[in-house]
Amino acid sequence: MAKSKKEFDKDLMYSKIMPSAGRGEEPAELPPAPIVAEPKEEENPLSQLRTRLFPQQNLFADFDRDGTHLVNLMENLVLLKLDQVFSKFNCCKCDRCKKDAAALALSKLPARYVVGTPSQLQRMADEVPDKDITAALIQAVLSIRSKPRH
Repeated sequence: MAKSKKEFDKDLMYSKIMPSAGRGEEPAELPPAPIVAEPKEEENPLSQLRTRLFPQQNLFADFDRDGTHLVNLMENLVLLKLDQVFSKFNCCKCDRCKKDAAALALSKLPARYVVGTPSQLQRMADEVPDKDITAALIQAVLSIRSKPRH
């Protein structure tokens, strides 16, 4: 049966998008995975914590050429307050629990992506209300404490 103009040939489109799919050719070799560097001594504590908790994150950190950074302010603030909230509650402080709590808190908070220099980012971070971040972290820590995934 002939296809109407509104329908399209999925196999033909797939073969155009993925040229090696239908010809039996070997797929091209993937580039090697990026190597994540160990934190340097002169890095600030936030960068060290982010590198320790999320080693694959921020692969394009050195890509900015004009001195500005693209960051999620909420992520930075959650990571800064994470240890403070964990110290107030009697719960496991392993990296898995910290990652789970940070992810749960970040999913409850609205993302705030901004671009700016480090001093501008600090000014913008000071404008974010701490009580929202602390409340989300406390809820996340209590949830993780009741059902840890290890």
